[in-house]
Amino acid sequence: MLKKSMYLALAGALVSLTGCATAPSELRSAGPDHRASFVLNQGYQSAYREILARQRACEQGSLVTAQGIVQGDLYTDTQSGTITTGLHGVWGVRTQTVIEIKAAGDGAADVTVFAEAGVRKYEPAIRKWLSGVQEC
Repeated sequence: MLKKSMYLALAGALVSLTGCATAPSELRSAGPDHRASFVLNQGYQSAYREILARQRACEQGSLVTAQGIVQGDLYTDTQSGTITTGLHGVWGVRTQTVIEIKAAGDGAADVTVFAEAGVRKYEPAIRKWLSGVQEC
């Protein structure tokens, strides 16, 4: 009986750590507290590549109860790219951030970040990454 109770407690702890699964569309519609937009003085393709590389270096890897995954998609036909960061666990995928990058003309890019938490930290981090700072 004690063994069964330990397994149930462990299962409950894992559920609370991974939380409910969220989809990118849920983050996009979560409201202004979960969204930040800004313009970069850099083309969308090079900004996409650099942001994707830093997101992978900082967010991708194994955790105790989940695997951090960074997925990037670049669309040259629409001059845009999307970078999605999530946790893949036993109970599904929990999307943490979606970064949308779009060409804005004259070599600039519009960036919109949708984040589960801490959305305001992304603009300064992305600007640092694009200036050559490699820290997470």
